[in-house]
This record gives sequence, C-alpha cells and structure tokens, in this order.
Amino acid sequence: MKISACMIAKNEENNIAKTINSYKDIVDEIIVVDTGSIDSTVSIAEELGAKIYYFEWIDDFAKAKNYAISKAQGDWIIFLDADEYFLEEQARNIPDIIRKYSKKNTEIIACKMINIDAATGDYIADFIQMRIFKNTGNISYTSAIHERLRSMNKNV
Repeated sequence: MKISACMIAKNEENNIAKTINSYKDIVDEIIVVDTGSIDSTVSIAEELGAKIYYFEWIDDFAKAKNYAISKAQGDWIIFLDADEYFLEEQARNIPDIIRKYSKKNTEIIACKMINIDAATGDYIADFIQMRIFKNTGNISYTSAIHERLRSMNKNV
C-alpha cells in the first residue's frame, strides 16, 4: 500500500514545513501544487522532498486540488491544507487505520480537525472533515469555494 500526500499552496513559507514534516515519515510521496507563490514556499517544499507542480490560479479550489490528485501515484491520498498538520503520535497511526478500513471497502476516511487561534494557541472549535481517501479515480473535489470531496460510487 502506497500513500501520497497532496496539498495546494500559495505563499505558505511559514506553515508548509510543519505540514510536510507531520506526515513525511508515513507517506511514499509528497505532491505540492503551487498556485503562484512569491515567497520561499516552493524551495522549502523541495528541500523536504516534495514533488512540485504548478497550477495557474483560476479562483477554483476544487480544480487546483483535483490537479494535485491527478499527480498522485499512491493507493491512498492524504490531503491537508498547507496550514494544517497531524500530531506525531496521530500520524504514526494513519497507515494502520488505512489498512484496517481498506479491508472494509472504505473509500474515504474523515479526520477530527481542531481549529486553534494562531496568536494565542487557544482552542476555537473542532469539526470533522474528509482528508484521507482511496486514489481510485472516482473521488474528486467539487465546488470552486468551500470545496468538498465527492465519490462517484453511489454506495458511499
């Protein structure tokens, strides 16, 4: 089982290393699609082993994310935003979780996300988002803004 990590990024030099470092030991490839950075986002990602692709920003998050998915070679994809990350102890569990749910024909795995105030570190809220999914060609993002995953498989 191969795992790809994907993200789109623009001017995320302050965040991208934390994101990549949070999963680089559990994935087989890291795909970063840059949508127009003018800072050191791309060079930081390259130094951390990411494959870099470029996508001209057309005001459509789903299209940029789907482009990233099209570059992934893994059986499963982890898709985090450039300012999101896994805690180390949680990241170590991800391959086992994927293997467990693969046996149950699961296509998409939701993650509990915690929103923290960047300035104070205070908890703001938590929510569930689909961030890990099978790379079958049947799953893609939809909606230009507030994009979300959808599966073409009617049984999901």
